[in-house]
Amino acid sequence: MIGDCLLEQALTGKQLEPEGNRHPDMSPHNCYPCTGGNWISIAVADDTQWRLLCDVLGATTLADDARYATLPDRLEHTDALDRDLAEFTKSHEAEELARRLRCAGVPASKSATSLDVISDRLLWDREVYRFVSDHREGQRPIVGPPWRMSQAPAEIARGAPDLGEHNDYVLHEILAAGSPSEAR
Repeated sequence: MIGDCLLEQALTGKQLEPEGNRHPDMSPHNCYPCTGGNWISIAVADDTQWRLLCDVLGATTLADDARYATLPDRLEHTDALDRDLAEFTKSHEAEELARRLRCAGVPASKSATSLDVISDRLLWDREVYRFVSDHREGQRPIVGPPWRMSQAPAEIARGAPDLGEHNDYVLHEILAAGSPSEAR
């Protein structure tokens, strides 16, 4: 559902296919395994970034491989490149490798786990997450409303109700407000 893909389909009539993490103009462009079950996301836009990536990884075999010499070559051999690159990244710690790649000029980041996302201080400061109380779990984090209104701030005071938790209220106070004869 990315705009440029929808525009391409509308203009060319070409049916969209699932692409995963692939990009039509970048290669490699994917997530690769690292130590500790972590992953790194790497996006290489040109041949200069490709050589810098290989330098940081000490991957002379990849740098010298004719299948990966130019961006069009890498795009043609994406599956093999992803497999080969994963062999080099899997022995690295994701955050440290991402830092080294960025310092060299290669776009990279540790792929965030759900724990990474929920513990991100900036997201808490922007109220993406909030704490609510409920009778089962006490205090727990939830995703806050995705909108902000200056005159009427959105408030979420408690978690979602249990299944059937408000049946008595709905059946006896809301629906029984009028007798069945009045409803006719």
